[in-house]
Amino acid sequence: RVWIEAAIAAADSTSQPQVVLAVWRRAEAALRAESAPLKVLVAEWLCRLNLSRARELRPALLRSPPTPLRVHEALLAHETAEGPLYGKSVLQGASADLAGQSGGVSARCCVAAELVALFERAVSEHGHDSVDLWLHYARCHLRQGAFAKASAVHDRALRVLKEQLHSDFVTRYQEALRGDAE
Repeated sequence: RVWIEAAIAAADSTSQPQVVLAVWRRAEAALRAESAPLKVLVAEWLCRLNLSRARELRPALLRSPPTPLRVHEALLAHETAEGPLYGKSVLQGASADLAGQSGGVSARCCVAAELVALFERAVSEHGHDSVDLWLHYARCHLRQGAFAKASAVHDRALRVLKEQLHSDFVTRYQEALRGDAE
């Protein structure tokens, strides 16, 4: 941990992030299953970089599972805080006419591919026990009026989540529907 913190604190960590990643890879190889807290530390550092740079480096961090839920949460927060949730480049099913309206963003466009990929990776590892993760995924669709996609996330969450979490998920999903409608 000390070596990673030192690498992150170095003045060149943003201009030469490969140094931080190299230190992390060595620590991960040495510690194996005990490397999760280090992965969280590196993810938090990655989220301090600009979004395009973080996107370039993210695969190196996510390459080796398991990835702690806190890593996914940090990366998703970074992507949703800075990145366009919806964009002309990722319109699916919208015609070119619709894409040309409202500055290139259609109410029927989908969540950006980078964000979907992050959510999919996160739910593949933690979807069985994270109500918050599923709610965050659905809310991204709800905020843009993509109700069919939000509904599909809802249905999938109920198939994947542990049964004892269904009631909490359904209640909180309904609250999100009411909150986003206001």
